[in-house]
Amino acid sequence: KLREQGRQGGNIVYAVPGDPSVAEASVRNIRRMAQIKSLNVQVLSGISFVEPVMAAVGYDILPKLVIIDALDIASRQYPPVSPGSSLLITQIYRAEIASEVKLCLGAVIDEEKKVALVHDAGGDEESVEWVELWEIDHDAEEKIGFFAGAFFSFGAR
Repeated sequence: KLREQGRQGGNIVYAVPGDPSVAEASVRNIRRMAQIKSLNVQVLSGISFVEPVMAAVGYDILPKLVIIDALDIASRQYPPVSPGSSLLITQIYRAEIASEVKLCLGAVIDEEKKVALVHDAGGDEESVEWVELWEIDHDAEEKIGFFAGAFFSFGAR
């Protein structure tokens, strides 16, 4: 739809929740396409989801926070993390995606380790559920949606 509107000329406003330069594949694609077609793109920054999520779980992003999209980690057999790191998984918007994330993380995390499911970080409905890894796709309260993510630290908790 954006391509068609772009062909017609004029300005297009494409908005995303949070900062468009942080973990937004659609914005990367728009920038890439605009560059190919020599179109001007103006990106207005905002507060990303990272700060509210980290505040909600009580961790700092340092020393080693790895941020990865749930669809990316779901397509892997082994997560791209190392000992001593923390992992923030974005865009867990369906229980099926949570299941794929669980299978990948299970390659390096004991299924009884606690993972934080963070919902609506920074919003009015913010909640953090510390659940065992095997439970992350058990969405009994139907909270998994577009504003859900998961956090795990390989450090002590």
